[in-house]
Amino acid sequence: MCICHSCRNLVMATVPALLLVMASSAVAGWATPRLVLGPSDNIALDQPRVAVELFSDADATQSFGPEMFNTFLLDTGATSTLAVGYAVEEMTASGYLVDGTHEEQGVAGTAWFDVSAPYRVDFAGSDGLRQTMLDQRILSNPDINFGGFHGIIGMTGMVNRVTELDMTGWSGGIDWMQPEDLYMKVHFHDAVPEPIAGTGPRYSVTANLVEFTPEGEPPLPDAAPLPFVEMTASRGTRRSTGQFVFDTGGQISIISTAMAAELGIDPEQDALAILPIEGVGGSTEMPIVPFDRLMLPTEQGVELTWTDLRIGVLDIHPALDGIFGSDLLTSGWFDAVFASGVDGYIERAHLVFTDASEGAGSLQFDLRSGLDQVLIPGDLTGDGVVGGGDLAIMLANLGQPATEAQGDLTLDGRVGMRDVSVLLRNWNSPKSPPAAFVDGTWVPEPATLALWAVAAPLLLLRRRGR
Repeated sequence: MCICHSCRNLVMATVPALLLVMASSAVAGWATPRLVLGPSDNIALDQPRVAVELFSDADATQSFGPEMFNTFLLDTGATSTLAVGYAVEEMTASGYLVDGTHEEQGVAGTAWFDVSAPYRVDFAGSDGLRQTMLDQRILSNPDINFGGFHGIIGMTGMVNRVTELDMTGWSGGIDWMQPEDLYMKVHFHDAVPEPIAGTGPRYSVTANLVEFTPEGEPPLPDAAPLPFVEMTASRGTRRSTGQFVFDTGGQISIISTAMAAELGIDPEQDALAILPIEGVGGSTEMPIVPFDRLMLPTEQGVELTWTDLRIGVLDIHPALDGIFGSDLLTSGWFDAVFASGVDGYIERAHLVFTDASEGAGSLQFDLRSGLDQVLIPGDLTGDGVVGGGDLAIMLANLGQPATEAQGDLTLDGRVGMRDVSVLLRNWNSPKSPPAAFVDGTWVPEPATLALWAVAAPLLLLRRRGR
């Protein structure tokens, strides 16, 4: 073995190059800037609603109602339009006709529905402006009850439109003598409105529209694709990424049993409660389990993060890893409504499905003002910049079991070279954009060769000292 100075210098020169290669590779764990919204409220404060009316033809020659029971849930987790309970009785009394039957899949299994004759379907949001769907075959069942909703307008009503969900009516608390203030406001647009002055940052999320074509004997109900988003759940040192349906009809978010297993969750042992749930197909019971974070990647390169979650575990369909429910959409608003606290995390959401034929959509979230402190992977001191103090903390824990705050950015339970790689890749990155955004992409300042030359000797010394 040769221990001459020239050999040692050769080793020192090759280490930075090796680490630079590591820095350019994909790293699991916390390698993406994160905006922590805060704890989930774990239950939807409200869900979007519309008023509905059926007509015999495009010219609205004859109305079939419903007149009194016309409040339907606006549900991105449903492919079709459904009428249930008293709404169906009202429509039938006015001459509503059905042409067949269809078995529909729901959260609690399947159920048989009637398939209507073709009708014009009108629906309106909070401003009362009518939106129209022509020649629609809808589903109906007078024996099913959805609680305060008498039916569902599914994705058939949202394709080729921009749907705005506005929670700002809850700001500062609500006037209980004004019933309209209790509800989330719904508006429809041809294009995405510009951000309102004084609001916080707007983040956009890619939604893939996936077809779930009805099967069976015709006639079949009209249907439209469901929006899927990628989300990552974390619990302790475990992470799991999957495809979630963005579901305004879900009061609580859900993960599959397979995702729960990847997170080390045993629904029977870890359940905080067993929640009875009802939907299409009847009722079932669902364990509610805790975990740390649920993260939604945005097109701006920042992960929107909800913390301290209580979430359901249930298998609904093989294509679903989970459901992004209205509990996440309305989180933070509970305190605003009941304790006159600060506004919720999301003030407005725009569901952009104008290019549905291309299989693509976008969810755009306007956050409340001041909710803009992006955390950079590697900022262990919390001073807003990744620098020498953060590197010192990480090196002090190198090779040791550690928490995220001690430098375990990859969430594998220890501080290793991949954690150092993430930190150095974000060297000097600021905590608060927009300066670091270029064309909608997060661009951290790259770690220089000189920086690696500083870090490499420290790493070698620590290795030799063990």
